[in-house]
Amino acid sequence: MSTAVAVKMFGSSHQAYAIAVAAAGTAALLQWLIMPMVGGHAPFLFFLLALVVAVIFLGRGPALLVLLMGIVDSALRAPPIGSILIDAPQDLAAVLIFAASGVLIVSYGTRLRFITTRAALAEERLALAQKNTGVGIFELNFDAQTAFVSPGLCRMLGREVTPGEIDLGRWLGGLRADEVEESRRVMNEQIAQGVLCYEREQQLTHPDGEMRWLLNRVELEATATGKLRVARGVAVDITERKRMNELLQRAQAAATDNERRFSVALESSVVPFTILTPVRDSHETIVDFMWTYINPAAALALGRQVADLIGRGIGTVLPQAWDAPGLFNRYVGVLESGEQCEFEIQTAATQQGARWYNVLAAPLQGSVAVWFTNITDRKINEETLKEADRRKDEFLATLAHELRNPLAPIRQGVRIAAAAQSNDAQRRWSHALIERQVQHMSLLLDDLLDVSRIGRGTLLLRKSHELLSGVLDAALEAARPHFEAKRHRLEKSLPASPVILDIDPLRIAQVLGNLLTNAAKYTDPEGEIRVGAQREGEHFVIRIKDNGIGLTQEQQAQVFEMFSQVPAALEQSQGGLGIGLALARGLIELHGGSIRASSAGLGHGTEMIVSLPGSLIVSERGGGPEMSTAPPVTAQTNSKRCILVADDNADAADSLAELLRLEGYEVHVAYGGAEALATFTRVEPDAALLDVGMPHVSGLEVVRAIRQHPTGQRATLIAVTGWGQDRDRRLALEAGFDHHLTKPMRPEVICDLIQRGRVRETMPSLQ
Repeated sequence: MSTAVAVKMFGSSHQAYAIAVAAAGTAALLQWLIMPMVGGHAPFLFFLLALVVAVIFLGRGPALLVLLMGIVDSALRAPPIGSILIDAPQDLAAVLIFAASGVLIVSYGTRLRFITTRAALAEERLALAQKNTGVGIFELNFDAQTAFVSPGLCRMLGREVTPGEIDLGRWLGGLRADEVEESRRVMNEQIAQGVLCYEREQQLTHPDGEMRWLLNRVELEATATGKLRVARGVAVDITERKRMNELLQRAQAAATDNERRFSVALESSVVPFTILTPVRDSHETIVDFMWTYINPAAALALGRQVADLIGRGIGTVLPQAWDAPGLFNRYVGVLESGEQCEFEIQTAATQQGARWYNVLAAPLQGSVAVWFTNITDRKINEETLKEADRRKDEFLATLAHELRNPLAPIRQGVRIAAAAQSNDAQRRWSHALIERQVQHMSLLLDDLLDVSRIGRGTLLLRKSHELLSGVLDAALEAARPHFEAKRHRLEKSLPASPVILDIDPLRIAQVLGNLLTNAAKYTDPEGEIRVGAQREGEHFVIRIKDNGIGLTQEQQAQVFEMFSQVPAALEQSQGGLGIGLALARGLIELHGGSIRASSAGLGHGTEMIVSLPGSLIVSERGGGPEMSTAPPVTAQTNSKRCILVADDNADAADSLAELLRLEGYEVHVAYGGAEALATFTRVEPDAALLDVGMPHVSGLEVVRAIRQHPTGQRATLIAVTGWGQDRDRRLALEAGFDHHLTKPMRPEVICDLIQRGRVRETMPSLQ
């Protein structure tokens, strides 16, 4: 039994003393048993043996107990003290020798036991320390050809644990030959260099094929001739550390690569990005922020170079930056709350005007990461859309108002005309009133349709060479009621020679009439309006100037936008949709010209300037292109023509028929598609006005059937409908109609188309 085992087994003091008593008792019993054979002169043979055992395994206290019991046993068996001194002095000497020997055995045995126990404990602790900590001890004796390898090192290398020393060749034979040779080479090199203590990392192969890394701290002994005698040291398993280092290096490389990619992404990004670090005063209060990183896009947005911003405070470089309400506090709030925030902010106005930015700010290791984007254009577009939406709503309200206004006098005029007690003068007055109001409604609808067609690029111009004076007279005639109502003075200044322009006369008269009407409306009574025209370079310029309410600088650009009405003008306006000038601009631009407004300000009048290209001035003696005029339409001419009118609305059909009869036509009426086709076959008219939307058999079906009739190819067929979109016109023309008119129609237009005969309209393209 080893000392360590004994210490563990007899670690309890009670057990040790009990065993000591038992050992002493056994020694006394044996002593009594052999007394008949050896006598009483050797009383301590068994007690000495028990004492040695107690010293080795039980300790000092139990050993002293055994010694004392031996002396007591000797005293019990010895003769009286007087006789022992005379008769057996050798027995007294034996007792004294036993006592002295016992004391020496206890004294030196206890010390030896203490040293042995500590050595055993140290060995056990060392074994425990090596067991699971990846630390091993070795000693290779090349003189004695022995090897001591601790269990921990054996386990690290996957070798069988063998206590004590083993054969050196056996140990080295279990390792790879190349690894053993490398170790020998390193040790010989160290000895040659005079280095007997060194440290190195070594890679060894585990039996399972796994590579293990050991950190060896080696101490060498060598002969005077440099021959290796002993190598001893400590080996530490650093395999996991090596793996962690490799992983760390890979992670660092990946982080460096990611950082490089991130840096490249930020540097090449078109999105401005910057990192702001707080600047604090002596009280740790944030008083400013400075740029610690800024990408080129952000520097460009700020109008600076990157080098001019890095490390500098915002308040120093751009003092006006903190004028933006709440901007500084938002950045401080991001730092204090640790939460990102997104907001829109408007900077102070500069020469380029105020700017809007969308900002995303996020905390970043004690700083603020900021992405910002210029959204000024978006804000302007939003405001433009809001303004357009507002004007649209105002326009719809105005449209409803403008359409309701004529209905009241029309209804009243109808009642007057239908009243039994009304006289001829009253009926004529009511008829004129109804005609004026219907004409007004028709003009409103025409303007709407024209604006829509211009916006889609489908409005067609019918250009011809026209005298400017004639077109201007037509425009003045349209505006005359407004001039007369306010007693305005009109001055005209035209070139002495006739001016002929290649224009659509109806559209230019419409534009000039609109401008003259506006001038009359927005000028106080008895105002002055001047109309002038002259050649300026390659263009011919018409100017209409009044001394009315005038326009501000901003209003001069806005008046030509859709649904735009000047607030000051509304007080003097006599109605309108706010699309007249937008329509005028569209019509002039279709002619390749331009229109603009000029005013010295409110109360200083307005001048409208129309510029048309391709003007032609002709001398009084002639030399210009011949002007063709259509022969006047007379009742005698019209009486030779037969017309078919078809509409499921009997009032519409009968009223149109009566108007045409007044013009001298022979008119036949049908109130449905089937009836219209039968009437056409029977009377074979020169022209037919067919409602497209008749039930059962539509006007489109009727015209297709007419074109199949033997006489259907020569007739002029006119579609009459309330549907006025380009798609409706195209469908009508594809079905076989020559012309497409929207209700209500002017009789003179119908007569003109009938006179023209089969001259088909140009077919519009579908958008």
